[in-house]
Amino acid sequence: MKKEHQELLATAFLADLVKSVQSDDAAFVPRLDLEKVIVSYQNAHKRLLLLDYDGTLTPIVRDHMAASLPPSVSSSLKKLSSDPNNKIYVVSGRDGSVLDEWLEGIDVGICCEHGNFIREPKSEDWISTAPESIDVEAWRDSILTLMRYYEERTPGATVEEKYSSLAWHYRNADNEYSTSQAHELMAHLKSISNKYPVDVLWGNKVIEARPSGVTKGGAAKKIFQEMQPDFVLCIGDDKTDEDMFAVLDKSNPIINTIAVKRRPTLAKAYVKEQKEVISLLAKLAAAV
Repeated sequence: MKKEHQELLATAFLADLVKSVQSDDAAFVPRLDLEKVIVSYQNAHKRLLLLDYDGTLTPIVRDHMAASLPPSVSSSLKKLSSDPNNKIYVVSGRDGSVLDEWLEGIDVGICCEHGNFIREPKSEDWISTAPESIDVEAWRDSILTLMRYYEERTPGATVEEKYSSLAWHYRNADNEYSTSQAHELMAHLKSISNKYPVDVLWGNKVIEARPSGVTKGGAAKKIFQEMQPDFVLCIGDDKTDEDMFAVLDKSNPIINTIAVKRRPTLAKAYVKEQKEVISLLAKLAAAV
């Protein structure tokens, strides 16, 4: 192994170690008290639902472009969004056009590319939340070239190009080899991120690059402050959703932040599996 490559891997390891130390507030939390949430929902008159897409509204699938909404979830969302006391946003790292297609006919707001763009319910206009000073072009070509290189040398891996972010998916690749390739790619990307305003995220079988400072948390905070709801339900399954949990004060009784699967989290509670999210939404849709 070349010395330069060893140094890159060491840099990536240290960065991940620092990040884990900075996440000391994350902890194992109790399982969701379903009845308590339902009662709180029924007693509220200005409800905000912030819902992640992959792994939350839909199960994780091998083909990342085959994650259309299950009919049961679509039905629940239609019922929930038809209630004038509810305002629902799907908050995802996905591209806006993909979410638009999968959520067609459902009256929800969309926060795409990790909150970089927001579209309100019943609106066709996308609003950027990123500062005007952010220059995606400064790093996009370098990172895209690198991701394409690792796509070519990792059978089954694919690159997803979005308006302001890039993603390298490897769920369909050989597990052991693709994991090794992911470590290499991550090390190189961290080196680039030290020079440009870009954040690199390692999620569930995907590595993403997005503009620095653009998070789901920023979008969630903006929506919450503008709406001033008396009930909040926020659900997510991975690291990027922790940004939403972090900005929503879990000591506030109106806020219900929920992590999918038991793990250290900033959420208030957890559900055991994604199927419980489907059940929760169905029960809320029938609760009023």
